[in-house]
Amino acid sequence: MASSALDEALFQRITILSTERKKQLLDLHDNGCLDELLTIHGENEIKLLVELRNSRPQVLQDIIADDVPAEPVLNYIQDLDTRVHIFEEFRRLSNRVSARNSMNAAIFSVFMVAPITQLEYQLLELQNLERGGDLAGIAKYFGALASTSLGILALQSATNSPQQSRNKTASNICKVRDHHQCVLTHTQDPEAAHIFPFGTSKHTFFPFFMTMLHTFWDPNQAIVWNRIIKQTNTLESPQNLISLSPTLHCWFDKGKMALKPLRQMIDGSIIVQFHWLKSPCIMPSTPLPSGDMDMDDWLHKAGLADNSSWGNIKSHRWSGIPIETGQIFTLKANNPNHIPSFELLQLSWDFLRIVAICGAAEAEDLLDDNGSGNGYFGTERREATVSIWNEDDSAQLRDWVGNIENDEELEHDANSSS
Repeated sequence: MASSALDEALFQRITILSTERKKQLLDLHDNGCLDELLTIHGENEIKLLVELRNSRPQVLQDIIADDVPAEPVLNYIQDLDTRVHIFEEFRRLSNRVSARNSMNAAIFSVFMVAPITQLEYQLLELQNLERGGDLAGIAKYFGALASTSLGILALQSATNSPQQSRNKTASNICKVRDHHQCVLTHTQDPEAAHIFPFGTSKHTFFPFFMTMLHTFWDPNQAIVWNRIIKQTNTLESPQNLISLSPTLHCWFDKGKMALKPLRQMIDGSIIVQFHWLKSPCIMPSTPLPSGDMDMDDWLHKAGLADNSSWGNIKSHRWSGIPIETGQIFTLKANNPNHIPSFELLQLSWDFLRIVAICGAAEAEDLLDDNGSGNGYFGTERREATVSIWNEDDSAQLRDWVGNIENDEELEHDANSSS
């Protein structure tokens, strides 16, 4: 990296200059131009930059050539107040039907990310049950809701496993497509990283993950994701791979960073926006108080007290320019079949934020040595929670998921015969 030896404060002075000012600094031929820069930035600010320009002009040339675009950044959680209100109503209903607290950090994190329209729909259904006096129906719902924690475990357990592509052909195509460079840093010798963890669909708790999708996301979108996830030839293809440096690959797998797909262009290329994620002071199983609680304190523990800020990890591009939240990058390919999947990028964006908010990204002890998840839940608790899927309390939910899968198969058969 051209500026690896630069003082960080000095480098920040360089990066805040506009491209025009950088060029002026690089090409000082008269005192008038220097005086202009001194007037704008002050003698102390510009003196070190002029010295750098004289001693290492290549550093400035690299920075000018590596001008990374950015777009406005939204809040860490969109509509935070509305989401908190909905969650509080869910917690009230849960407390009404059971003295046992069923709401934890994993469920809370889903409420912070899932589409608000779906959350409002779920709440309306529960409120209708309450108005009808059907407390047993509400109890059944919250019994099934406990599986949400296992759905998140299925996702994060897969990302905690080695995620380099096992399909060498797909890995090679990915790296050739990305010119053997990290798509974010443009450094050489990248790794082929899965956008959505390949092992999720093989995990014991995968049914819980799909239940979570069908419950809290748009049903049509959930059907699309379900179909893609079950297609091994898609998950182990260039459509589910991007080239990342070894460090960024590790952080991507651990939910330290995420890529938000903004739009797909006419040529098929995809514009993504980079975001650093925060590290909370909670774990997925951290329970919420069953009675009154200080929501401000909870938001602070979840890293949501300052909703306008994002994570603050330090990493840099080949030129020394820092990788920052808001920067945009273009993912493209000569072969349209090799472009990363917009759908998988969207799924990754949603669920990396979930695992970050509830602390699953920090949970190194999620798995025991054989990857069963006992290290996090404990054998007794795990078996009790898994049994939820088989008990009568969630029979309607299981039937509903089964009907959805049957609809998918019928739709697939119809498309095949047409």
